[in-house]
Amino acid sequence: MNFSILATLASLIAGILYFFPGEFLYKFLHGKLPGPVTIAIYFLGLALCVFIVILILSKVLGNYRHVHYTFSKLIAMVLVLTIVGIPLVSAGCEFLYELGIAEQAKPKNFVFLIDNSGSMEDNDPADQRFSVVESVANTLPQDANIGIYTFANATTEVYKVGTAVPGSITIPPEAVDSNGSTKLYECIYDVANELTPEMTKSATKFIVLTDGQPDNKSSYRQAIQICNQKNIAVSCTGFGKYNQSTFIDLANRTGGNPMPISEINQLANDITEAINKTPVNRDLVSSRNDAASNSMLYAILRVLFLCAIGFVFAYIKYLNAALSKFSPGFFIACLVSSLIGGILVEVLYQMYLPESFGRIALCLTFAFTPLLSNSYYTQFNSANTKSSFSSSSGNNLY
Repeated sequence: MNFSILATLASLIAGILYFFPGEFLYKFLHGKLPGPVTIAIYFLGLALCVFIVILILSKVLGNYRHVHYTFSKLIAMVLVLTIVGIPLVSAGCEFLYELGIAEQAKPKNFVFLIDNSGSMEDNDPADQRFSVVESVANTLPQDANIGIYTFANATTEVYKVGTAVPGSITIPPEAVDSNGSTKLYECIYDVANELTPEMTKSATKFIVLTDGQPDNKSSYRQAIQICNQKNIAVSCTGFGKYNQSTFIDLANRTGGNPMPISEINQLANDITEAINKTPVNRDLVSSRNDAASNSMLYAILRVLFLCAIGFVFAYIKYLNAALSKFSPGFFIACLVSSLIGGILVEVLYQMYLPESFGRIALCLTFAFTPLLSNSYYTQFNSANTKSSFSSSSGNNLY
């Protein structure tokens, strides 16, 4: 069986082309809509892109002279399956994948990590960040476990997690000493280890106030790992020379909420917003950022659910290619490609690479279509024409 290399490459290009608007769409919807709805829309967009490209390629290859269906009927079948089947299957898989995180995602522990590095003397000379944290922390529920820490060259405890009582929190003047570097990742790791086993049964929110780029990037992975293990969501509010992209990635990896660059006088509103936002914990196309992050069960479930969605993609591709005879090689290649996509997503996220790597791998493997060469269709169309002629001749006997 001959394959059209150019047509197959064109299907891969379709996956690349969808990746960019798909990335914008996913990031825009992520956290704003329920997970199943976001995932349904994401895969619907990819399916429509693949549908259009294969439709054009199949028409060019001349394989729409199908024995059983007219052109319009075939297109209608594929379009309905794409618009209805893909969203239903993907939303259902995402719903099952998210089961069990509703209670676990509800925060009960709130920890404030305040940048006390030397640059804060320029970006917050009046030390307003401390009074803001003090004010916001005193409005939290009485049953909340609250902690306040500062970080520079080392982590300094102001209130150990669970010892601060809302309504009576006062940050002492000696806690304010802007000096040194920005060891945020070490601070996250140190404070995460302060959480007791009882505390980790509920979700924890770390609220970071900083003005710059964290030092010692080698500690980044270690900080994310412990946050995932202990269900800690990190949200950063920044000002001054704040590196927003760094903290967006940190928030995404831990289930926190990326916050915009802020002015000092807006910190109170931004911190309150970060506290009130629901943590985002788990979906099929991004890294897991809850206590199930390193679970083999959820790794297997992700691959299985993505394969289920990939099966629908494979059937859509098979119908849309309008093969006049079932081609096992074509169908199996589409299924194997989906399986590879599911495995790649899981492996790449476990390697702590940028999340975009996983989604572009998914777009490529789900769009991959081993379209057959024109000679293949010519042979089948010729055979079908003879078959139709024989059938017509036979009908004259009646």
